[in-house]
Parts: sequence; structure tokens; C-alpha cells
Amino acid sequence: MRSSQYIPFFLPFSLAWPFQKHQGYGTSSSQLHKNLQDAWYTEYSKDSENEVTTLPAKKGPAAPHDPANVYSCAGPKAKDFPGKDDWLTFDQIWEINEAVIETANGGNDYNDYLQTAIKEVAFDSKVDARLILAIIMQESSGNVSIHCTEGTACGLMQHRGSARFDPSSPRTSIKAMIEDGTYGTPSVPGFLSYFNCDASSPSELTWINTQLINGNPYAAAYVYNTGHIDNEDLSTDRGKSNYYAHDVLSRLQGWNGWKAGCEQSRKCNGLGFQERSCW
Repeated sequence: MRSSQYIPFFLPFSLAWPFQKHQGYGTSSSQLHKNLQDAWYTEYSKDSENEVTTLPAKKGPAAPHDPANVYSCAGPKAKDFPGKDDWLTFDQIWEINEAVIETANGGNDYNDYLQTAIKEVAFDSKVDARLILAIIMQESSGNVSIHCTEGTACGLMQHRGSARFDPSSPRTSIKAMIEDGTYGTPSVPGFLSYFNCDASSPSELTWINTQLINGNPYAAAYVYNTGHIDNEDLSTDRGKSNYYAHDVLSRLQGWNGWKAGCEQSRKCNGLGFQERSCW
């Protein structure tokens, strides 16, 4: 989430205390609305003794043989993107990205903390763990020590005002970063705030045309990245190409974020990605 046009009235503020229990944004719900859970959330079970959540064994689509070359050409409108049954399982997505996370962190010291925190925040917020993982990979590649962008967009989800990693308390700080990106901070909405924008309830996000989000996670991801939404086309942002929602979907379907998949996106008809720069 790096847009400098994030919120019209945004003012600089000090970083949130890293280990304070999340407060979220405004008076927004701390969970995804029930009707959206029915459409976009996979139920979890929770072991109250060790606080580790586990995902059901339900199988989804087959994992790709070459995750580097995966890219989805769905879109450009949010309604053209697939539902959660077309996503891989959490375990599949985690396995595909595990090597990327280990490379980003120089080893697997934080893998268990990261995976557990994602599942716990998903259980509490009812935002599917796969969505949280996809946004983390899109924003930071799972690098717990990633630097802040634009001064204040920090942490695993590069959220403005987010907690940062504390090597003296890795488990707690990793969860704090994920909570901040999901719930938001008192001054800045998180992914959940955008996701909850649908026709069933009023929204505090008065500067955004929430009808263009309408409870769609891909549109919510788009706004999480840009801070605004102007029309139904998620592949453009005020005249320029925007790949964020398409990248998130592709990660949910097995892309590991490598260059080959980016190059595949240039071949998507109707998205305007032909001139996309790939790293």
C-alpha cells in the first residue's frame, strides 16, 4: 500500500505502539460482515490451548507445476474475477511461497510465527487466510524486516502507521504487523475496512465510492493499494495501468511473484498490460 494519494485528510502521525492490541479504524466492525463471510471466507478451527488455527482439508484446484509462470487474465471488472472456490488452498499457497519467504528472511526462523499469525488474524477477523497471505506476498514477499515505503507504510502489509518488526519479540511483532494491515490503525483503514464496504451497511469511508467495492475482495485490494477507486476497471488507475488486484488473484491461484508470471501478464487481452515493466 504505497499510494501518496491514500487519504485526502491524512496527516503524519507517530507509529503505533508495536505490541498494543489492535484498535482498528474508526468504529468499523472487527469482523467481515456475515454475508461476505458466506461468500469469501473459509471456516477455521482453533486450538484454544496453543492458539494455532488450522484450515480444513478441503481440496481446491491443483497447484501449478511451475508457479513462476502463473498469471490470471481475469477482469478487468471486479465481477469478472473468480470466487474463492477457484483459489488454491492455504497450504498450497503457503508451500508455493515458502521458499520466497525464506529467501526474503535469510532462512526459516520466522516461518512458523508468520503462518500462525496469519491464521489467527484470519480466524478473528473472518478475512480468509489466503487473502491475507496473498497481500503479504504482494507487499513484502514475507520479509519481516522490510523497510518502510514513503516514510510510514511499514510492516509485512506495508500499511501506514503499522508496527514494525522487533527481533527481540518476533512472534508478537509479526502478528502486530498483520493485525495493523488487516484491521487498520485508528487513523488509517485496513484491508478489512475496505472489504466490508457493501450494500448491506453504511460505511465510514465517505471519501471513497464504496459502491465500486461492494464487498468484493479484489476491489478492496485495489483500494488498499491506491487509496481510491474511480470506476469498475481494476486494471487502470487514473489513466495508468494497475496490476495490484490481478497480481493478488494470480497469487491466490499459484503465482509465486517471479518475473516469468509478470511477463505472462503482458499477454492478457483487454487489460492493457502489454507495456508492463517486469523486474
